[in-house]
Parts: sequence; C-alpha cells; structure tokens
Amino acid sequence: MSLSQSMTAKVAAALEDFKAFKTALQARCPHVSCETADPDADLGGQCPPKPEAVRWARELKPASDKLDLVLAEAVAELTAGQPAPPPIDRSKLWLWGGPTPYWCGSTDEDTLVTGADFFGAKNVVYVYGPVNEKMLAKLKKYDKVLCQVTSNCRSPGAQEESDAECAEKTSRLALQFPNLIGGLMDDSMQAGKQKVYATPGDRFRDVNAALKKHRKNMTLAGVIYTHEFDKYDFSGVLPHFDVVNLWFWSKHELLELDSKIAQCRQLFPGKPILLGCFIHDYGLTDLGNAPVLLNYQLSRAAQHLHDGAIAGVVILGDREIRKWPASTAAVTNFLNR
Repeated sequence: MSLSQSMTAKVAAALEDFKAFKTALQARCPHVSCETADPDADLGGQCPPKPEAVRWARELKPASDKLDLVLAEAVAELTAGQPAPPPIDRSKLWLWGGPTPYWCGSTDEDTLVTGADFFGAKNVVYVYGPVNEKMLAKLKKYDKVLCQVTSNCRSPGAQEESDAECAEKTSRLALQFPNLIGGLMDDSMQAGKQKVYATPGDRFRDVNAALKKHRKNMTLAGVIYTHEFDKYDFSGVLPHFDVVNLWFWSKHELLELDSKIAQCRQLFPGKPILLGCFIHDYGLTDLGNAPVLLNYQLSRAAQHLHDGAIAGVVILGDREIRKWPASTAAVTNFLNR
C-alpha cells in the first residue's frame, strides 16, 4: 500500500519544516552529523552524554516530535484495515553489536551477549571488536554468528590487518566455531581506510575469496542502505557477496519500506535480505527513533518474513538499550507480544 497524494504532500511539508529548523539549529549548536563526520574524528561525538549532544537532543526533540506526529498519521493510513502482523520468529532475529567506545557504546567484551539476551535474539552480528578465539568463544551459545571482516567503523586497534587478511582469519576460525557462518562488510560500498580499490567489486572479490578459503560454505553479507540504490551500479559486486544487510538511514524513509524491499529484490536478485532496524535514527535526527515507526517497521518485517521476502531482522543494537529506553521498549514490546 502507498500513501495518498494528500498525505504524501503533508509528510513532505513536515519534513521540509523539520530540516529547516535543523539547519538553523546546526548554525548555532556545534554538531557533527554521522553523514559528514571526519572518519578520524570521534564517531560518537553526536550522541549523549556529551554536553554538546545533550543540548542538541534537548533543542531538536520538540521539532522531531512534531514531525513524528505527521509520520504517525502516515503510518495510520498505511496500516488502516490491515490484520495484526505475525510474530517474529526468534530464530530469524539477529542482534548487532560489539565493544566500541563510539556512539555511547560499551567497551565491555560481553556487550553483544548482554544485548542479544536482552532482546532474545538467537543470532548475532559481531562488529567493532577484534576477531579472535576469545571473543568468538563468548558467542558459542548463539545459533548463527556473522563476524565483521572489514575496517570501517572498527574500534581502535581491533583490526591491524587488511580486510582480506581479516576475512581469511575468520574463515580459519570458522573451522573451530561451527556457528560462525560468515562475514560482514559494514558500510560495504565505502572502501575504508586501509586500501583504495579501483571498484567496489575488487574489494568484495578479495574479501569473499579469503572468507571462503578454509570453509567453502561461508556467507559474505554486505551492508547496503536504501539511499544508495540510485547512487551505485551494483553489477560489479553482485557476483562477490551472498546476503544483503539492508538499512534505512533516516526514519522517514521507513514509510517506503515495502517498495524499497521490492526494489532491493530487483537490484540483488537471488540474494537473501537481512532487514536492519535502527533504534537510533542516525540519518535525520541523531535521536531515538519514534516508537510508532519502529512498530511499523517490525510489523512489516514480520509480514515480509512470513511471506519469504526477507530472511531475517537485525536489531541495532546493544548500545541503544540504555541510550534510548522508550525506543528500545517499543522493540521489546513488539517482540514479546
């Protein structure tokens, strides 16, 4: 179902008003957005409890709440007359996390375990921290583990080797940890700091080959954002990865969830989709995502899971539990229905 013309116009006007307010606020409230942050800067600079981020959240929240009221009207229109969604099978639920000093994260080695158990996820995406026996041993109780094998957004000192070398090490460790089913390339269309590639396909090819060196059935997943659909030609990377980890960078984009999943299936034919769910709205507000939008995303995800259009749901993540309790509660309330 798509929005009516009048509701589409109302959402567009509300979004324009919000962005105008945000631009004015940025001019008088020092703030670095996730989209423009220097990769060598503090990646968590925009998040509480830093004083400038607390001020940002306090001053932006009323405008964000006003926008959310309109987005909630849009959700109501999209869901009018729809049956209750099916439950999300915990065997198809993943939790994204790992030790990081960024984004108000935790450097505790068990942070992913704490997060996964909090949400009742049976599977985990281990990111940010080092790839070694000690860390993977902590994840032995989960059904499936995807392990980050690339340098983007890694914690300081966590990956000293090249991406291909990290992938090869992960492949070797998979012989010891049967639940380690594959690797993940975070922000996969970005080459990262360590090497400049002629094309993204070169990077995917090298990482994929290394990941399958010791265990041939390893799966390579790549993070793709919906706003990248019209930005890149994906033909060069298609032969070199196995799973799409799909994310909506800004909360208002969730209103297009159904059409974007359909488009993703066309762009990446035959690739299973793991649908990402941001509790923190990184792209638009740097605040906790609106509960009504989280509930809508999970409802549609549950239906798409039931219909076979997606293969799983990935919740990000462990660090959001204490950062955005109301948004986190929306997720847990849906999962525990």
